[in-house]
Amino acid sequence: MRASGEKGKLKPQDEVELFKKIYVAYTPDLVATAARYVSMSVAEDLVQELFLKVWNQKLFLCVKASELRYFLFASLRNSCLDVLRHEEVKLGYIDYYKKNLEMEILSCSDQPFYYAEENNNLDALFREVNKLPPKCREIFLESYIDGKKSAEIAREKCISQRTVEAQLYKALKMLRSALTLLSLFFSLLSK
Repeated sequence: MRASGEKGKLKPQDEVELFKKIYVAYTPDLVATAARYVSMSVAEDLVQELFLKVWNQKLFLCVKASELRYFLFASLRNSCLDVLRHEEVKLGYIDYYKKNLEMEILSCSDQPFYYAEENNNLDALFREVNKLPPKCREIFLESYIDGKKSAEIAREKCISQRTVEAQLYKALKMLRSALTLLSLFFSLLSK
């Protein structure tokens, strides 16, 4: 049996044996390394996802044996960083909404009309969102309400990421112009 990275085809059973050897050899160190940065269960999941990618893309056959260790640990490092960045973003959203909620509670008794105006603004926004073309509205809501990234939306809808971004741009442009007109109209009425 050849080491990974060598030219030529392996029989399927030899590929399985080679993959098993790589898996057994590297899994404990990879899990231990990832567990220094994320929880043990997340570390195990990341290592499983890494090996699933290595198997599905047959990367263990493409990467030279001398570079395999570096490749595995670098890939795992990037996965850990992605998880940590995601957690940081989630904590940021939680803090943001918590502060907004506290501010709303504090100002609730001071400005009763503020909420009526805020609700009118939200109603106007959602009325305009409902006027968007169906696909455009669907992509806009998934992005801004569900918090999905354009790449994720593209993958789910089997369209290009550029198409998703174009639809988001179109939606924002339409909403901006409609809401600017509404804002101008209401400011003229209040004078």
